[in-house]
Amino acid sequence: RHELHRLAEWMAEHTPETAGYDPTAGAPRPGYGVLGHWSNGHIVVGVARRPAVVTNFGDDLGPENMVAMARYFQAPEPEASRILDALRVRYAILEFRKQVPLHEFAAGSMISRAFFADGERATAARERRGGEERDVVGRFPALARHRLVYEAAPKPWAPDQPFFKLYEHVAGAWLEGRAPAGSAVQASLGLETARGRRFAWRSEARSGPDGRYRLRIPYATVGAATAVRSDPSVVVRTTLAEHRVVVHERDVQEGRSVAVPAGAAPAAAGSPR
Repeated sequence: RHELHRLAEWMAEHTPETAGYDPTAGAPRPGYGVLGHWSNGHIVVGVARRPAVVTNFGDDLGPENMVAMARYFQAPEPEASRILDALRVRYAILEFRKQVPLHEFAAGSMISRAFFADGERATAARERRGGEERDVVGRFPALARHRLVYEAAPKPWAPDQPFFKLYEHVAGAWLEGRAPAGSAVQASLGLETARGRRFAWRSEARSGPDGRYRLRIPYATVGAATAVRSDPSVVVRTTLAEHRVVVHERDVQEGRSVAVPAGAAPAAAGSPR
């Protein structure tokens, strides 16, 4: 509860106030919602002053949203994003605890990919079935519309797990460029949380027969007001070149295209801003 309270305080200070938000009856519809486990709802509303999709009232108020909440945690990103779009959710609180519907999850689910990992592409992902955890081998693409914006303190009994991770659901910027037809394109961005933990978001795509490629990224390198800092640029590698590309916050929020230069060019060394 203490860590959830701190998360809510951070949200109150660093997330945008919603147009028309008011917890009283008859208030205008909020501009966006926050999705998390139903037992977190009252603190989201009372401390963060943000509208929660589900609250401690459970399925007594909004049984449809309870179903959507449970499905979100178990879904892979394309489906999870459709759920958030339908609910007009901007922020999602990811966590794991031995309580339905968080106690078990598939390898491609949001709990597996967003909470236990950092959303980069992977060839293995965690799964929990029947109370047992294991790594599942497969192709797991990078999260393209979820970006980590806040990470809570680690659990004393599980130092590799924070109590919560807060993700923002964004449109995502499109990195567009040219490479040899049918060739692999890789993008990576170094990130650092407020607690000093460094990790990288990595994704990949393949150019089409015409040599064009598009790759979606949820992180900005300039202008993002989050508790996760990025390197100054995204590194994009093709079979011919390596480039550093600047992505602005507006690109990410509005789903804009960002051109990646063509041709061979050396990449300069970078460091966290």
